[in-house]
Amino acid sequence: MTFNVRRHSRGFTLVEMLVVIAIIAILIALLLPAVQSARESARRTECASNMHNVSTAAFRFEAERNRYVGHVETQKVRGMPIGRPWVYALLPYMEQDALYNLHSNYLGPGLDITQLIPKLNMVLCPSNMDDAEAPLHFVLNAGQLDTPDGTGCTIDSSPTANGVYTHMPDFTRQVVSPAFVKDGTGNTLAVSENVQARNWSDLSERYVTFLWFDEYDDTDATLEHMAINQGLALGGITALDDSWARPSSNHPGVVNVSFLDNHMKTLNEKISYVVYAQLMTPNGEAAVGVNIGAKVRAYRLNESDY
Repeated sequence: MTFNVRRHSRGFTLVEMLVVIAIIAILIALLLPAVQSARESARRTECASNMHNVSTAAFRFEAERNRYVGHVETQKVRGMPIGRPWVYALLPYMEQDALYNLHSNYLGPGLDITQLIPKLNMVLCPSNMDDAEAPLHFVLNAGQLDTPDGTGCTIDSSPTANGVYTHMPDFTRQVVSPAFVKDGTGNTLAVSENVQARNWSDLSERYVTFLWFDEYDDTDATLEHMAINQGLALGGITALDDSWARPSSNHPGVVNVSFLDNHMKTLNEKISYVVYAQLMTPNGEAAVGVNIGAKVRAYRLNESDY
């Protein structure tokens, strides 16, 4: 006699399905931050690589000319001195000779906006979203703010002791050479990120450099001004806001920087403002001012400070 045994397959109950869905949701919630962190880490690495290329170009400029590039450089066009942005001055050192030559005969300031001013990946950080025509995410150390009241800056007032990449108009002959770097090239900042910098064709100090100023009150957190990542929540662009000319990034808690000896580092946004100012001064003992300047003159930098 043959017995046929009928087996009934049992499906998932609603409760079981809900448990499975809940487990999957928990796993996704656990994995998502790790994935996002890995992506940000990759973006920060690419950002640092791009910055290092810019820093290397500035390093090559200095090695060839025995002076640092000005955040505004002078180019002679048909015998006339014309202001040019620092990115443009470094183009030949970044294998961008064709773009450099494209604007070599333009007589106006900045660059000829009637011609192509392309987006340059080498001056961008992939962590930043930017809808500018030719965005700039890296800025140069210009030292102490010339006029801390926000009304603008004078082109010949930056003491060479307090900045590296100063304005270089033809008639002032300001030159900052390695001889001014008394604190050592490995202790003096060169390039930083800035999420509110403008187009790389701009000339203004507040848009293409980062700065420090003596009136900062490092004892009152409500009066912070030009500190690392300060004011990031503001967003956008304000025409005369010097407070944004400071290191800033979209990397949580840190910002990529390079030093004059071309080594890279991530700075914590919580470092002391005196340390930040000291890192910007080629010669801390010559810092100007009675507040932060006086503290910089009296302080001896330690690598553990940053």
